[in-house]
Amino acid sequence: MIAHGAILRIRAKNPQISDQIAVNYRKADITPRQRAMLDFAMKVSTEAHRFSEADFIQIASHGFK
Repeated sequence: MIAHGAILRIRAKNPQISDQIAVNYRKADITPRQRAMLDFAMKVSTEAHRFSEADFIQIASHGFK
């Protein structure tokens, strides 16, 4: 988390976003696409057994392949 946060601080040029995401990404000031990516990542890591084709369709609708 520290390494990813550091990279985000550099790339986003907004250290507050990195801190917001670290605390609670659901309340962070991020785009819908970024939110979809983080929702997908959270489901992969916490509920992989519940994944379905709908999850892949949803993430693809945000431009991810």
